[in-house]
Amino acid sequence: MEYATASHLCACGCGEKVVTPISPDFWQLYYNGKEISLTPSIGNYEFPCQSHYFIRHNRVEWCLPFRSKKKRKKKKWQNLCFWK
Repeated sequence: MEYATASHLCACGCGEKVVTPISPDFWQLYYNGKEISLTPSIGNYEFPCQSHYFIRHNRVEWCLPFRSKKKRKKKKWQNLCFWK
Protein backbone atom coordinates (compact mmCIF):
# COMPACT_ATOMS: atom_id res chain seq x y z
CA MET A 1 0.00 0.00 0.00
CA GLU A 2 3.00 2.25 -0.49
CA TYR A 3 1.22 4.35 -3.16
CA ALA A 4 -2.35 3.90 -1.81
CA THR A 5 -3.75 3.05 -5.25
CA ALA A 6 -5.16 0.00 -6.97
CA SER A 7 -4.69 -0.42 -10.72
CA HIS A 8 -6.26 -2.86 -13.14
CA LEU A 9 -7.24 -3.09 -16.78
CA CYS A 10 -10.88 -2.31 -17.42
CA ALA A 11 -13.00 -5.42 -16.91
CA CYS A 12 -14.75 -5.00 -20.28
CA GLY A 13 -11.55 -5.86 -22.11
CA CYS A 14 -11.07 -2.46 -23.79
CA GLY A 15 -7.50 -2.26 -22.43
CA GLU A 16 -7.92 1.04 -20.55
CA LYS A 17 -5.97 1.29 -17.29
CA VAL A 18 -8.16 2.00 -14.25
CA VAL A 19 -6.49 3.60 -11.22
CA THR A 20 -8.43 3.97 -7.97
CA PRO A 21 -7.13 5.89 -4.93
CA ILE A 22 -7.41 3.76 -1.79
CA SER A 23 -8.68 5.78 1.18
CA PRO A 24 -11.79 5.98 3.36
CA ASP A 25 -12.96 8.92 1.21
CA PHE A 26 -12.62 7.07 -2.09
CA TRP A 27 -12.23 3.31 -2.61
CA GLN A 28 -11.46 0.61 -0.08
CA LEU A 29 -9.51 -2.52 -0.93
CA TYR A 30 -10.15 -5.76 0.93
CA TYR A 31 -7.83 -8.76 0.71
CA ASN A 32 -8.38 -11.91 2.76
CA GLY A 33 -5.26 -13.73 1.57
CA LYS A 34 -7.03 -15.25 -1.43
CA GLU A 35 -9.59 -12.80 -2.79
CA ILE A 36 -9.67 -9.08 -3.53
CA SER A 37 -12.71 -6.83 -3.29
CA LEU A 38 -12.84 -3.15 -4.21
CA THR A 39 -15.68 -0.89 -3.09
CA PRO A 40 -17.57 1.21 -4.11
CA SER A 41 -18.22 0.39 -7.76
CA ILE A 42 -15.92 1.31 -10.63
CA GLY A 43 -17.64 3.68 -13.05
CA ASN A 44 -15.57 4.20 -16.18
CA TYR A 45 -17.84 6.85 -17.65
CA GLU A 46 -14.85 8.81 -19.03
CA PHE A 47 -13.80 5.81 -21.16
CA PRO A 48 -15.46 5.03 -24.51
CA CYS A 49 -16.78 1.73 -23.04
CA GLN A 50 -18.51 3.50 -20.10
CA SER A 51 -18.39 0.25 -18.13
CA HIS A 52 -19.68 0.09 -14.56
CA TYR A 53 -18.92 -2.78 -12.19
CA PHE A 54 -17.90 -3.96 -8.74
CA ILE A 55 -14.93 -6.21 -8.01
CA ARG A 56 -15.99 -8.63 -5.26
CA HIS A 57 -14.14 -11.76 -4.21
CA ASN A 58 -12.02 -11.77 -7.42
CA ARG A 59 -15.16 -11.59 -9.57
CA VAL A 60 -16.71 -8.82 -11.63
CA GLU A 61 -20.29 -7.81 -10.83
CA TRP A 62 -21.56 -5.84 -13.83
CA CYS A 63 -23.95 -2.93 -13.39
CA LEU A 64 -25.92 -0.81 -15.79
CA PRO A 65 -24.02 2.23 -17.04
CA PHE A 66 -24.45 5.42 -15.05
CA ARG A 67 -27.37 7.55 -16.22
CA SER A 68 -27.86 11.28 -15.89
CA LYS A 69 -29.84 12.50 -12.88
CA LYS A 70 -32.56 13.65 -15.27
CA LYS A 71 -33.08 10.11 -16.62
CA ARG A 72 -32.94 8.62 -13.13
CA LYS A 73 -35.86 10.77 -11.97
CA LYS A 74 -38.11 9.41 -14.72
CA LYS A 75 -37.71 5.80 -13.56
CA LYS A 76 -37.15 4.19 -10.22
CA TRP A 77 -33.53 3.06 -10.57
CA GLN A 78 -32.25 0.18 -8.53
CA ASN A 79 -28.73 -1.15 -8.20
CA LEU A 80 -29.00 -3.31 -11.31
CA CYS A 81 -25.93 -5.49 -11.18
CA PHE A 82 -25.29 -9.12 -12.01
CA TRP A 83 -22.43 -11.59 -11.58
CA LYS A 84 -20.33 -12.67 -14.50
